[in-house]
Amino acid sequence: MGYSLDSGTLHTVIDCRMDTEKGLQITMMISTRFLPFRMLLQPKAHRDLMVLGNSGQSAGDHLNSQKSSFTIALIFLVSFLSIATPPVQADVGKALIPLVVSADAQSQRFRESIQKIQDGDVSEGLRRLQGLHEEIWGKDLLIESYRDDHWLQTVPISQKINQYLMNLPEDQKAFYVSEFSTRAFSVRKKAISERDPFQLFRVAQLFPLMDFRRDALVLSGELFFEMDEPDAAINVWQQASRIPVDGDLSPALTRDLAERIWLAAQRAGREELIAEIKNLYDDLDEIVQDSAPVSKKRKLSTIPSLSFEEGEISWKTSDYSRHIASNPRQYRSYFSSDSNSLVSPGVDKSRLAIPTSSKLLRYDLRTGKLISDFNLRPGDSTFQEQDPNMRLWAVEGEKYILTSYVSRASRRENYLGYDIQVSLPWRGIKCWGVGGRGGRLLWDTSRRDSTDETLRTTSFNSRPIIQDGKIYALGWRKSGYIDVSLWCLDAETGKRIWMRPLVGNQVELTMFGEPSREPILGSLLIADDVVYSCSNLGAIAAMRAWDGKVLWISEYERVTKRNGRRRYNSRGSSSQAWKPNPLILKDGYLFATPLDSSYLYSLSAKTGALNAKVFNNGGLGPYMLGIAGNRLFLAGDMITSMIYVDIGREELYQQSIVRNPSESRPALVEEGVLYINQVDGCLYLEGLKPRTPQKKIASLVSDRVRNRNNGWNQVVEVGGVIEVLDGQILITNPFQATCITPQKKSRENK
Repeated sequence: MGYSLDSGTLHTVIDCRMDTEKGLQITMMISTRFLPFRMLLQPKAHRDLMVLGNSGQSAGDHLNSQKSSFTIALIFLVSFLSIATPPVQADVGKALIPLVVSADAQSQRFRESIQKIQDGDVSEGLRRLQGLHEEIWGKDLLIESYRDDHWLQTVPISQKINQYLMNLPEDQKAFYVSEFSTRAFSVRKKAISERDPFQLFRVAQLFPLMDFRRDALVLSGELFFEMDEPDAAINVWQQASRIPVDGDLSPALTRDLAERIWLAAQRAGREELIAEIKNLYDDLDEIVQDSAPVSKKRKLSTIPSLSFEEGEISWKTSDYSRHIASNPRQYRSYFSSDSNSLVSPGVDKSRLAIPTSSKLLRYDLRTGKLISDFNLRPGDSTFQEQDPNMRLWAVEGEKYILTSYVSRASRRENYLGYDIQVSLPWRGIKCWGVGGRGGRLLWDTSRRDSTDETLRTTSFNSRPIIQDGKIYALGWRKSGYIDVSLWCLDAETGKRIWMRPLVGNQVELTMFGEPSREPILGSLLIADDVVYSCSNLGAIAAMRAWDGKVLWISEYERVTKRNGRRRYNSRGSSSQAWKPNPLILKDGYLFATPLDSSYLYSLSAKTGALNAKVFNNGGLGPYMLGIAGNRLFLAGDMITSMIYVDIGREELYQQSIVRNPSESRPALVEEGVLYINQVDGCLYLEGLKPRTPQKKIASLVSDRVRNRNNGWNQVVEVGGVIEVLDGQILITNPFQATCITPQKKSRENK
């Protein structure tokens, strides 16, 4: 549409276009072409003819003055709205604002130092750069390394300084060595005298051009190994093995470091690394292994195998829903009536831990009998839980068992039926010692006598990881933004080892500007001494496990939620493309499906760079299952597989239809995908290749229940999380856990 004040005014056109990702965009285009007033009041078809013909005729005979005035006013109004409402932009950059802005001064000093060097003042520029390097090393202050409309990648400033120093011209490198060698040797001498592996590693990073850098890293690795920190030793020795001596990599030194890394990998249980080194050096078995205790072997990240084709129900637990649903009048209940709701049970070699709102239940995996139950004693009896399928988790491993509970909660406030503040829970972690200690409570992050105020007021609602006596967990605090941090805690005492902030972002808000729901934090993955995390609040990050150093943090484009002014009392949110999925790592490719995005992301595990992304409009299904062979598998109404090294090649996708799948989480095995049919209540195996006939593995309901649901599309209430163990299939939901084992042969078949 267009408007003009008279026959010689400027012509303005409003162009409305619909973008499938960004919604309605209103763009105002200004043309330098002058049009007569009469033409602007004609219908478009008539106006086009007039432009080609007699556009100079006088106007006004066809419309009265009142209609003309109204039309002009309406056009002015729409044009003003188009100016005041800019096109919808991607929100990349908002999630990392607190972290990037807090390092803005240091980023500016970094740029000014480089500018000094480029302008010829090498001495002053290098002094400023080295001073900044020593000041901020270890603080993980971030700077942007890549940015577009949909992806933001950040790295620590100290990492950028290190890279810049390594790429200096030879004459500037020589000046650097002569200028800072005295200080470098002094700091190195102090670190050696104190036998501090971390300080030796720090010296090697602060002075990357010194000749002693490789020797400092080797010695640092030896001290880490003596302290029974094999993962840290491997990390340091791998860095030392990449440093050339006299411009070349010495075969003797490389072999020596390979032996050290091999021994550390044996202690750490890094089977992939052990196999990789043995492929290079066949005679490593002749090395005398140290007598230090060997850590628990870490299994290769392979999918399990289904050891039987026909199964039957071995046992079912009692109905533990009474520990989840209580009297609603007490305002302390779960509103879950769907057996397809998901819980995250803790599974060990012989134990199954089921989390509920009031108790933590432990069952024997062989018999299904209840072994013990731990009382959680919620700290806030007025909190009303409404979303158990993403909050109930338990972790059992090594000598510990963990779960979360509502330690306190904000009170719900409303005005004339409008939510001012919804009830948000703060969840603490409780840890019990098991294995001969009788289930003694070791610590609780939310204890009022805790001296760590930040830890006490942090809410942990995502499943942590226990490894080598340490606990890695994602937590959030509210301070205007929702601040998400990654914590490393001592498993025996619960005390902080390190904590690193990841992202500061916001969830949907009420019309009064308060958070309208509890943040749903994401998943963690530990591989090769690196902790990968997906926050579900706009950022994916990688940190070093032994000291928490940030390697990279990347921000993705989030799904735009509904405006809080339209929410009123409703606490619902826009539909999610994904269910909670684990992170998957394969050959340097990291795959993530954030809950606040509609994309499947493939990242470089080393740098955080975006390899590819795939939009999920519902056809891919909500579950990312894992990698089998060279394909990444997703499941929903169909099973979709894609080449994992190039997920963007849609012509290479393979899809097969699944019959009546329930909303329970399927399981990927070597033979195919296990899923539950919601009509007949049976467990089926769908082959990995399309058009492979499916197999019925076991029936989960009796014939009486199945016959009772004989109508069209009658749903059988069977669902949950499917997990495949050694000779067992576990199905867990908020009501009951079921174990499937191989079918016993009858006497007639023997």
